[in-house]
Amino acid sequence: KKKKNAYRVTLELYRGDQQVEEHPVLDLLYNPNPVQGQVEFFQSLYSYLLISGNSYILESGAENTPPIELYTLRPDRIRIKGSSRAIPDAYNYMVGGQIVESYEVDQATGKSKIKHIKLFNPMDDYYGLSPIVAGAYNIDQHNLAGLHNVGLLKNGCTPSAMLNFFFFF
Repeated sequence: KKKKNAYRVTLELYRGDQQVEEHPVLDLLYNPNPVQGQVEFFQSLYSYLLISGNSYILESGAENTPPIELYTLRPDRIRIKGSSRAIPDAYNYMVGGQIVESYEVDQATGKSKIKHIKLFNPMDDYYGLSPIVAGAYNIDQHNLAGLHNVGLLKNGCTPSAMLNFFFFF
């Protein structure tokens, strides 16, 4: 029985109607880098995308040649350097508040060593919107209601205080 997880999808390559059995692209996607196989690579790619709304793939290899390795980068470490256009100027990789590496974006083609995959965000031109952020209010409300109920149960379902009003006529 085949697994149906998104990161375990069987990858197939076609040229027209003809399936291509062997190709460097398939080799790269099945073995993207020395520390991750296909499953780990796509699991981190999809997890970053769903948690942060953004996922970044770094290609490794010589300039103007096909990549020889692919890496996913932590979205919390990427700062996009905006421009006056929809195409950013650069992707800056940050560690400890310092730029460790900067990946320039060709303004004519949009090509970069970084491939940015993002979810729709109506309020930002460069960063995606996480589904968790969209539901944060409801998540917080649910968590607070749970804390209230636990506190009430710990107190034997007795309110911690009571306010009485006496009316004298």
